[in-house]
Amino acid sequence: MIRRNGGFLRLIALIAASMGGLGVVGGCQSLNTRATPVEVEIAEESAGIDIRLARSLPLVPVMIHGQGPYWMLLDTGSDETVLDDEVAEAIGLETQDRYAIISSGGHTRKMNTPQGRIDEVSIGESVFRNFDVVVSDLGSLSRTLRHRLDGIIGVQVISQSVVTIDYQERQVRFSRARLEAPDGVNRLPLSWRGSEAVVTMQIGGGEYRAKLDTGQVGALSLSEEDRDALGDQVTNRGSVTHRTFTGSVERDVVRLNGRLRVGALEIDNPHASIGGRTRLGSGALRRSVVRIDLKGGVLEIEPGEGPLRTRWWD
Repeated sequence: MIRRNGGFLRLIALIAASMGGLGVVGGCQSLNTRATPVEVEIAEESAGIDIRLARSLPLVPVMIHGQGPYWMLLDTGSDETVLDDEVAEAIGLETQDRYAIISSGGHTRKMNTPQGRIDEVSIGESVFRNFDVVVSDLGSLSRTLRHRLDGIIGVQVISQSVVTIDYQERQVRFSRARLEAPDGVNRLPLSWRGSEAVVTMQIGGGEYRAKLDTGQVGALSLSEEDRDALGDQVTNRGSVTHRTFTGSVERDVVRLNGRLRVGALEIDNPHASIGGRTRLGSGALRRSVVRIDLKGGVLEIEPGEGPLRTRWWD
């Protein structure tokens, strides 16, 4: 059983579309939990691990304390690693409520959340040990993704290796070998702002900095400031209601009247939601091979062939 001092709260951002169609999942919010080092055991180059794409989001099979597999989202947009409350109960995780500052959908809330310590997680041949996790009810997010979601693997774990996500072949690899220095084409600088991985993209004649967020279904979201800077390069396409456990916020949806470039990746006229900070999501990467070296500060993108077209929800 899970032992805790208080109840658990949902940490999930759901978007219900007022334009019709399906909801959209944003990246997991940031949590102010204890920072603990992650012990890793990773091969120079691991074998490929078959993954599933749930509305473009990469889900990997994970063994926790020898149990599983559990399907967890590989999320560069989440500071923390999160376990569904049913999984935490199944593995007998002990938890305590600890203070956290949670930002979600433009809302911030101070609260206590159940947190525990994971002894060992295995993803294929790679092993990650001794790190903190947050426990939450992920049922709503599972329903939105139309796939069982048992947890979210955040940058605390991802940063311990170079991660390759092959969206077309639906495989993930982990490696100890760092990527070569950026060349400005396929390999781009990936800088850190606090705990956020940030890459530069080009829209029209301007440069914009975006958080790399593999936990975002959509190709792109834009801050209010970046939308204003783009001026007549965007066309309004409607709005969505972004609902979270901390409240709701109405967000505009726009289409870019031009080309988005991230290194060699090019997308004509992508759609973007407005609000929060500017993010590049899995919707933009879903036909590419992406290598992420968070510690080395390098992002490598090998785009798939042919033009990539996006709608506002993917």
